Amino acid sequence: QSISMNKIALYTFKLLQALDFLYQKNVVHRDVKPDNFLHNFETNIFKLIDFGSSVKGTKGFQAKGGGTTGFKAPEILMGAMHQTAAVDIWSAGIIMLIMLTGDRYILSRATEKDKNWAHLKEITAIVGYEKMHEVAAYLHEAETFTSHVQDQQSRIISTNVRGWTAIVEQKRLWETDTDSLDLLSQMLDVDPRTRITA
Repeated sequence: QSISMNKIALYTFKLLQALDFLYQKNVVHRDVKPDNFLHNFETNIFKLIDFGSSVKGTKGFQAKGGGTTGFKAPEILMGAMHQTAAVDIWSAGIIMLIMLTGDRYILSRATEKDKNWAHLKEITAIVGYEKMHEVAAYLHEAETFTSHVQDQQSRIISTNVRGWTAIVEQKRLWETDTDSLDLLSQMLDVDPRTRITA
């Protein structure tokens, strides 16, 4: 909670720079999280580690699952078999969100049996049912998505929380500029087709 905006900017830049380097080599990390991005602000040395889940194929690969609870992209949470490098950008966005809010568990430490659907419900409450249903339809998971979150629709419509910017505004510890909020929203675009690239 003591990190400065300048350090958040540097950390995010270095993480995206590391991911961009990987993508130039056609490699997707698939487990981006704070534990896997070593950093030293005194020496400005940053290292992306743990390539045990990495795969070739930035434009697309076949895989089930991947990632760490709390950092998984919506397409992974929905069980999509076709994934892209966009899964890493989502995880990097969650890290940025954590730094901007000072909340390590911005997505809950869900303890129920199926953590994936618990987190999908939380994301749906933030971005809206319609948007998530549209992504589920694209991923051919609309029926499963509806069966898991249909009880959410009426509750989501009545909530005041709309979008990632609203989450930061509610929890922020310091002044956040519009550029950082814009980048965050593009990194946490629930649609992998339109999510910003490294």
